[in-house]
Amino acid sequence: MATQKLNAIQLRLTAVSLLRDLKSIYTYKQLSQLLGFPESLLCRYVSGTTIPSESNSQIIIEKLSNPEVIASVVHELISIESDGYVDTSKIYLYPQLLELSLNVLLTNKKCSADSYDKVITVVQNGVPLAALVAHLTKKPLVIVKKRKESVTQEYYEEPIRESDGSISFLYLRKDLVQKGDRFLFVDDLIRTGRTLSSVRKLVERAGGVINGALVLISVDESFSSLQGLKVCKLL
Repeated sequence: MATQKLNAIQLRLTAVSLLRDLKSIYTYKQLSQLLGFPESLLCRYVSGTTIPSESNSQIIIEKLSNPEVIASVVHELISIESDGYVDTSKIYLYPQLLELSLNVLLTNKKCSADSYDKVITVVQNGVPLAALVAHLTKKPLVIVKKRKESVTQEYYEEPIRESDGSISFLYLRKDLVQKGDRFLFVDDLIRTGRTLSSVRKLVERAGGVINGALVLISVDESFSSLQGLKVCKLL
């Protein structure tokens, strides 16, 4: 009974937190259209005057958990600059929405927790997202670096061509990967697939395999590095 009450309270508080995040993005009129609740009631929920009931909280979370709905919310937080740069920074201002987005992606069979043992990403932009995925799935996190951080460690290394045409290297510590390890690659954005392709080669050299990729945004679905790879994405 105590556990049920605690879960109910947590559900209601989560709904309020999500609504407060959403109010920073939408007007009350837009929220009303999105969720189907009167503007006046949503205002009371956001201000804390009224806490949504357990049933209304469930409705709010279920509606936001619709992949198309949460994708439209995330789309509002992304901007594309004149030089083509895709800015995902604002997503991290709303941790409750980010967590919900990841939970939606993780329910996709392509990213089933049974299909991988560890989460892997590359410094720097993918780290916050990958850390949250590792936390939600209770899986170890491995971070591929862009430089060797110790002369005492052994590394697998793989060249990668940068967008300006220069060649750099990615480094994976040998002690962090075991033969037979299955990985989920996580990043906020995939554009050309070059990074994923290089990480895939690193993992395979270590005797592991990347079984899937989880990304918020996929700019181009045509790149060859994703052939045969299951990809979960919002946009």
